[in-house]
Amino acid sequence: MQITLKWKNLVEFLGAVSIVASLIFVGLQVRQSLQIGINETNLISLQSTISMRADINQNAATWAKGLSGDELNPVERVVFENLVTNVNDLAFFISISQDQLIGTSKINVVVSDFAIFLHNNPGARIVWEQREERLEKSREILLPITDEDDDSALGYVESVKAALKMLDDSSS
Repeated sequence: MQITLKWKNLVEFLGAVSIVASLIFVGLQVRQSLQIGINETNLISLQSTISMRADINQNAATWAKGLSGDELNPVERVVFENLVTNVNDLAFFISISQDQLIGTSKINVVVSDFAIFLHNNPGARIVWEQREERLEKSREILLPITDEDDDSALGYVESVKAALKMLDDSSS
């Protein structure tokens, strides 16, 4: 009886140790998967940034003219609007990716950087605000039929607007 009790205790102890070890292993795998996701997101963001900068470099005169708010001819206007949209889209997708991977604390850096860019470049700000006004009208129509739980796009826009207001207030 004494020997059977010792074996039973040993088997229960080994079972508990194996459960703890498997939980540690799963935790390490989850951490590794999260790090892989973060690294992949960072790589995609870097590749997109390089591509966007190449587009800007190919249209440097239009970019500089548009950022300052100077008058653009129709072709320059289309190019500039597309470049600003690319900058916005990159900031949006980076912020959403970071939010999904590591939580909302990092989204503020991307939003802040984009708001600073808009604040410092009146031509880009005008293009962005006009685009958001057009999209807002369509969103008001479509919002009732879309997934109300997915407010990531609206949260991003509202965060940029709030950051711009803070920058405007601090400049006054």
